[in-house]
Amino acid sequence: MINHTCTDLFYPLNISLSYGTVSPEDYLKVLGHYGKWLDREQPYALLNIRDDASFENTPGLGKMAKGWMQKYLPLLQQYEQGIALVVPESRYEKVCKTNFEAISAGACKVFIHTDEALAWLAKGELKSLEGFNKWKAVKEYLKINSYE
Repeated sequence: MINHTCTDLFYPLNISLSYGTVSPEDYLKVLGHYGKWLDREQPYALLNIRDDASFENTPGLGKMAKGWMQKYLPLLQQYEQGIALVVPESRYEKVCKTNFEAISAGACKVFIHTDEALAWLAKGELKSLEGFNKWKAVKEYLKINSYE
């Protein structure tokens, strides 16, 4: 099982999975993937699935995130057209208070269950996912790589 991974196998739906405490090395890899997606300068949507431990503060990650955001915020605001964020029930209320729309070009919805997040993404409200037909493959990928 991979603890922290990102994939664009299903582009324009990108997937980020985080299970367990995030090390600085893991975080750099994740930011590298996000940067590559944005460097394409093409609209996309993000399915981000996290467990409770992935929210734990690791020293130095905040500074890394701030530097990355300074570089990529304009691209995020232009190309990230929607985020479906799946979090544990214990984190749901706190995460819902985060203003993701300030950094994303589109809607951000927070979910407790992956199937609800996929249903929202599949509704077709995000322009970047119009005509997207890889839902079965996405579900298979998540079955193999997810702890849920």
